[in-house]
Amino acid sequence: MKLKKPRPLSKGDTIGIVAPSFFIEKEANFKRGVKHIEDLGYKIKYGKHVFSRYRNTTATANERVEDIMSMFSDKDVKAVIASDGGCTTIEVLDKLDYDIISNNPKIFSGFSDIGHLDLALLAKSNLTTLYGLDVVNGFGEKTKDNISDYNIQFFKKLTTSTESVGLLPKLKRWESWRDGMAEGYLVGGWIDSISSLANTPYFPYFNDIILFWEAIDLQPHNLNILLNSLKISDLFKNIRGMIVGNFVNCEEKEYWDCTPTIKQIVLEATESTKIPILANVDFGHSDQHLSIPEGILSFMDSNRGIIEIKESYCE
Repeated sequence: MKLKKPRPLSKGDTIGIVAPSFFIEKEANFKRGVKHIEDLGYKIKYGKHVFSRYRNTTATANERVEDIMSMFSDKDVKAVIASDGGCTTIEVLDKLDYDIISNNPKIFSGFSDIGHLDLALLAKSNLTTLYGLDVVNGFGEKTKDNISDYNIQFFKKLTTSTESVGLLPKLKRWESWRDGMAEGYLVGGWIDSISSLANTPYFPYFNDIILFWEAIDLQPHNLNILLNSLKISDLFKNIRGMIVGNFVNCEEKEYWDCTPTIKQIVLEATESTKIPILANVDFGHSDQHLSIPEGILSFMDSNRGIIEIKESYCE
């Protein structure tokens, strides 16, 4: 796969905001996120339906597609950032014009349910995206200990240079769940989006994958089902390493007295692969929003607790 990489951002550039999934519920977060983007020196352009509301999303799937395509077609827009996550992004995947997107590569960032779009853009347009900051829960999150500044500054480092960022920084201690080293292409995001798109044309397959994933509101027994479904798919054949992010509200409720721990579930599901696993990494549904570039060649050493990005995100 020949990656399509975006150009780096410069001060004065225009960033387009789209809402592929949830409507804007956290208005204070949204306003704060927009201000943080503007404080970096960028101008804002809003999709036509960003401030609309339709059921549990902003607009019909076709209208949301219209917003996304207008941003990728607009020569003045240099990056596209999702407003929030949600649960309806998958509705737009079969309606996008991936050739137009491929011919107009731009920075794209979002996480959670937007992970469906991150994976689809990589698979269908060969576009490397960022599983990272959205407006509401990324740029707009109010956190302790200046974590938001850390998240934003790392986003800036990725998106304003044509050099590799090298080693990923740490906010906390990462854990080796299985020692080892691996080199491969970063693919992943929200575990639900990975499992729903695996074995479809909207999942990017590389010969050597470092799979990264995180979870929210997922009981361990359901995680066991998802991981084992990936195990019996073709995906595990291509995985050379695994990076596990944050778990939020993932306590067992239904089988609380007899379910193994998340670590045990992950180790048993991957036992036949013997792949190295690095866990507790700073990304996912928490205030730690390390932006992970999809499709980029990387190296991991779980014993030493390092992840190295070996090529640039922008060019």
